[in-house]
Amino acid sequence: MEWAIHAVQKLGWSGRKAAEYYEIPRTTLQRRLLNLQPGRHGGKTKIPSHEENALPDFLINSSDIKIPLNRQHCAGVIVEMSTQLELEHPAFKNQHFRRLLKRHPDLAMRVTHASSRKKDREWTSELCDSYIEKLPYLADEGFLQKAEQVWNLD
Repeated sequence: MEWAIHAVQKLGWSGRKAAEYYEIPRTTLQRRLLNLQPGRHGGKTKIPSHEENALPDFLINSSDIKIPLNRQHCAGVIVEMSTQLELEHPAFKNQHFRRLLKRHPDLAMRVTHASSRKKDREWTSELCDSYIEKLPYLADEGFLQKAEQVWNLD
């Protein structure tokens, strides 16, 4: 691509000739000639990419020090970050959350999803101990090959 752009800009080739010679689609070459900063198509992320890349590490570290890692906590952190960055729309909706988890699968593994208070009260320390006792059997049977198959009991 760089050679085709160089041929058009410096050597005076036509866009069609450069596209044929370097086997690049003409529309791609023309788009790159108009905007030399190629980016991904579609809507941009709400938070700048360098800030968003630091976000999963921060949230996972927060989880490690026993701050609950759920949708509400993530939303609060992101709204606060958006406010500090003075972004135009600091709101954080469900679609934003789903896309964030899709872009950062390591974060998606750690986020607790919808759980009710009633079910949380049913998890006693005895039930947790019995679950932990069953883990070696499940591992021997091959049920724990993927990390998604293990529940996080934090």
